[in-house]
Amino acid sequence: MYVYIILFYFIRLLDVYLRNDNCYLDLITSFREATLKTIVGQHLDTNIFSDKYSHIDKDIDVNNINISQENKININMLNFKVYQNIIIHKTAYYSFFLPIVCGMQMGGISLDNLLYKKVENIAILMGEYFQVHDDYIDTFGDSKKTGKVGSDIQNNKLTWPLIKAFELCSQPEKEDIIRNYGKDNVTCIKFINDIYEHYNIRDHYVEYEKKQKMKILE
Repeated sequence: MYVYIILFYFIRLLDVYLRNDNCYLDLITSFREATLKTIVGQHLDTNIFSDKYSHIDKDIDVNNINISQENKININMLNFKVYQNIIIHKTAYYSFFLPIVCGMQMGGISLDNLLYKKVENIAILMGEYFQVHDDYIDTFGDSKKTGKVGSDIQNNKLTWPLIKAFELCSQPEKEDIIRNYGKDNVTCIKFINDIYEHYNIRDHYVEYEKKQKMKILE
């Protein structure tokens, strides 16, 4: 709902101030495309573990794991390819690519300019880094400093720490993760955090951060 309101007012502002400008149509096109991508990304982020994506009858059986449907976790979604697709749509275009592109268009750079692809690539890398960092501080950040109280675990969110831990842990631990994740229960949340500590997810994040910054600066 709020996205549509923002889109309406953005177009209204363009009508008032830039209707006769050469960049008018390009700006509307860019904003509509970014808005659509954001809606898709936000929908996936919110519903990725819901029944509509889980394709589960009564139990899931992947690599000898048998978990009841009530956990609403689709193991096939626990990978970095799915995660990256979500954050590219949810974060990269709207928060990073769109502001830069609007500035380029208002500066007279046409949409067919090769610079747009380079900007898009950098924006995607920045958006990915931003979201991974956001996931990290949700779990490991000091709420007194960040002002953010972690809730991704109990809210059943697909996050970078979750996928990294799932990638590293054993089959029995995978089963335990699925049983405990997404529950607003102190014991369950502690179990997931203990798994993160056991597999040094903090250190893995530091390594990821270094590599991602290098990619952005290349």
